[in-house]
Amino acid sequence: MLVVAKNAEQKLGKDLDRAQVETPSLQCLYLPSSIQGENNAVFMDKFFDILSDIPNSYRVQIYVCKNRDVFILLQAFMADRFMDALKNLSDFIDGIDIKSGIRSFQVGRDRNELDNLFESDPANDLEKHDPTSMAKKVQEKFASLDMHAAVSISQRRMARTGVHVMIVEDDQVTRVLTGNALKKECSVSFSERGLDAISEYVSCSPDVLFLDIGLPDISGHDVLEYVFQLDPDAFIIMLSGRTDPGNMMRALKAGAQGFIGKPFTREKLFEYIQKSPFVQSKDKAEDIRKNHA
Repeated sequence: MLVVAKNAEQKLGKDLDRAQVETPSLQCLYLPSSIQGENNAVFMDKFFDILSDIPNSYRVQIYVCKNRDVFILLQAFMADRFMDALKNLSDFIDGIDIKSGIRSFQVGRDRNELDNLFESDPANDLEKHDPTSMAKKVQEKFASLDMHAAVSISQRRMARTGVHVMIVEDDQVTRVLTGNALKKECSVSFSERGLDAISEYVSCSPDVLFLDIGLPDISGHDVLEYVFQLDPDAFIIMLSGRTDPGNMMRALKAGAQGFIGKPFTREKLFEYIQKSPFVQSKDKAEDIRKNHA
C-alpha cells in the first residue's frame, strides 16, 4: 500500500482530480480523527496491521492528514472488505467506535462532499529557524550530553549481543510502519527531531541509523555531520522522499553508507541492516558460539 503523510491534503486533492476524470467509480473511505481514540499511535499501529493482512492491500492509497483524518482510495470491488476490516478495529482498541464514524464515498458522485472534508494546503510543513539561534541550540545540545556515554558508544555497541536500529523520522506513519517491519528481528528506537536524535544516538549506540533528510528542526545532513563527530564509525543510511542526485551525493560524500528513497520496503531496510559491519560481526560471533555449543 502507498501511504502519504507529508502534504497529504495536497496530494489527495490532485489524486481526486485525476480519479474524477479517469476512474470516477473509485471509492474513498474516510476515518475522521474523532473516532480514532486518544492514543493515535496505538490506533495507527493496529490500523496498518489489519490492512496489511487484506488481499490486494498493496493496491490501496492511504492519506494521513495533519489533523489525523485518514482517507483511503481503492477500487470499488475492495471497498466492502476494507470496510469490514476497519470496523473490526473497535474490537481491538478500547474507547473507539469505528463502526458509527467510518464513511464511504464514490469519487465521481461525491467529489464535492469529499472536498468539504479536507483542505488542500501546499504549504511546506518544515519550521523556519534563524540559523544563529539553531547553532546555539546545537551547542547547548552537545554541552548537555553525557560525556561518559559519548566516549563509550563503540564499547557499548560491541558489548551488546542483540542488534539495535535507530530511526530518525518526523512522520508518524513511517515510524509505525518501519517499527512494525523491524520489531520482530531487532530492537528499535525513534527520534522525531534532529536535535533529539543526537542525544538518543549517544544513549542507544545503534548498530544502524536510518536518518531522514527532511526533519522539522535541523537537516538530516547536519545530523549526519554531528553523529560522525561523536562516532566516526557510525553506519548511517539516509532516507528521503526526494531521490535527487544532489541529496544523494552530498550524503554519500559526508560518509553515509547508503540512501533509500521513500516509500521503501522491509526488504530494503534489512538489506542495509545486514551490510552493517557491527551486525555482521555479531552474526559471526553468534555462529561461532553455536558451533562451539
